[in-house]
Amino acid sequence: MAINNYSFLSTTIGGGFPQTGGSSISGSYFTFIISPVGGNPGSPVVIAADDFKIGNAAENPSGSNIWFAGNVDASVEKVEFVDLATPYDISNTVEVRVYLFSGTTMPNADLTVLVDVDYTTPTFGDDDDRSTSIGRPMCLNLYPPATTNECDGSGGTNPAYTGISSFDFTTFYLTPTGNNPDGSSGNPFCSGFNHYRLSGTITDQPTMLFYLVAIADTGYYFPEPGIQPIINVNSQGLDFSPYWSTNDIITRNADNQITVHKIEFWYTPPDPPLEDTSGSDSDNITKFCNLDHYITFTNYTPVEVTSTNNGTQQMLQLLTVNGQTGVGSATDGFSGPTPISVDGETRSIYIYGSDFSGYDLSVKQVTGGTTKTLDFTSTHPAEGLEVNNTFTSSTTSTGVIQLNILNPKAGRATYYPSGKPYAVDYARRNENSREDYRVDIAYQEYKVFFPKVAATTYYDVYVTKSDSNESGNSDAAKENVTTGYAMSGTGSGATSSNPIRIYQYADPSISIQPSTNVASSYDAMPSAAEKTTIRANVQFTQSSTGTVDSSGHMALSFAIGAASDKTLSLSRQPVASDFSVISGGNGLVIYYEDLVATVVGGGDNNTVNVTGIAYIEQTPVDDTVIHLLTQNFISPD
Repeated sequence: MAINNYSFLSTTIGGGFPQTGGSSISGSYFTFIISPVGGNPGSPVVIAADDFKIGNAAENPSGSNIWFAGNVDASVEKVEFVDLATPYDISNTVEVRVYLFSGTTMPNADLTVLVDVDYTTPTFGDDDDRSTSIGRPMCLNLYPPATTNECDGSGGTNPAYTGISSFDFTTFYLTPTGNNPDGSSGNPFCSGFNHYRLSGTITDQPTMLFYLVAIADTGYYFPEPGIQPIINVNSQGLDFSPYWSTNDIITRNADNQITVHKIEFWYTPPDPPLEDTSGSDSDNITKFCNLDHYITFTNYTPVEVTSTNNGTQQMLQLLTVNGQTGVGSATDGFSGPTPISVDGETRSIYIYGSDFSGYDLSVKQVTGGTTKTLDFTSTHPAEGLEVNNTFTSSTTSTGVIQLNILNPKAGRATYYPSGKPYAVDYARRNENSREDYRVDIAYQEYKVFFPKVAATTYYDVYVTKSDSNESGNSDAAKENVTTGYAMSGTGSGATSSNPIRIYQYADPSISIQPSTNVASSYDAMPSAAEKTTIRANVQFTQSSTGTVDSSGHMALSFAIGAASDKTLSLSRQPVASDFSVISGGNGLVIYYEDLVATVVGGGDNNTVNVTGIAYIEQTPVDDTVIHLLTQNFISPD
């Protein structure tokens, strides 16, 4: 252990820490002492724990003098600085406590652990002299598995939770609100998952926001590669995915099976911020909550150790489309997986599981009353020709496919294998794999082209487990003994009852037209102002200001004529609340400004001209009709 070279400081390591080679390192932490050196009675050198940090690390919680990550060896979990007397007293020294990750194995030789300790001269009176951190908002929805089928406690015991002793999380900086802060109806994963909202203000440094610890009951273990978090932080055109990372700490039993899984969730706020930081801390947190970022989990159902499987049962562990799961909505473009472009696009379907586990993959397309399925009868098209995938009115699927039977000994990826419906087979890594091949669980990738549509369409993607071998596989060493699901719940893709549902919205239109509840007092109402060259679920303007005639604006100009025996007058000027959505409008955010009504002519059959501008902030996902309710401000006499 070492400290950077400062002439006025010295370090003392009280001998070594004896350990047994080949065994897990014992002891809560290991220490050394930092002492001040030099000075004189009139100007002594004094120090405090606050003066020290780990280079490029993150303090968590703030002000705790506990530092995570940074310039330390990989076996170091955290470093803590502790005053052994009164801070800045002449007699004070600082103890440095170095914590290693649980389960770190002692080599059969002396182990030297390096930590990079930095010193910062204090400027007394400041709250924190060690960084330029600023407050950043954070809000996250966390959906851990529930013990019951329904998040409100109903529905009986959740079978997917069987074998879990505990599934708990600990937060830093963030305050958890729950369980189910919006009620069971506000929990989109209520079937099998609880809902907690974590919110607060964090620093602009890399920060561990929370960690979870899942412990399997005696006689159970978590299937490889352990619990998998699904981090959905890409919404409203803002992608925070690159700023999140996880750190896994796994404890295994004597049979090398996972019995305890700790996952740390780290976040580095983007610089410059992607989120809105223009308001107060409370306002900024509320705006961040509106992004609806969330984390849920898969592969969390333990496997029971029995005399028949003894840990050998195969499991289907995860199904994703472009890394996403969940259920989209016909009326909410931000629900579920990212919607597919109306012009069509290629996406990857990934299926993860134990070696030789069996599955049957289906992709169903539904447009109105018409249902088709992806045709897997032919082998996968060559690279770049995914558009040749077709959907057929027949009921089609892949048939039984097994994971990691193509070339398991090679320990590498096979691209576009002959005669297979998938595009890439990723074998689980082994002793023959390249050093940079990091595949700890076998998976297969299907590259599927979702075609251009003229009407709103959704796709259901799901797998059905199978205990059969893939057609043509007679190798006893690759036998599908029995396959189970290590994933469950709405939107997991486990069976046709829980599909991953992805929407593809057709281009919507927006129509704004004057209307009245006394049609006999008017000539025919003027034609509607329309916008048809827009895409669904698109954000145009950030506020109700901008350049007229740009893509997010609609100029309004209506000449509303009286009947031949009626004279029109104004009771007031039109306001935004005079516009009413008659149909559609799901997801629409629209503002109205510069509204002016002018009476033209003073006798019967006169006219009221109404002008203004509609500012579209967020386009709808469906055709929208809006009426300007003229009876609110025009009086026919």
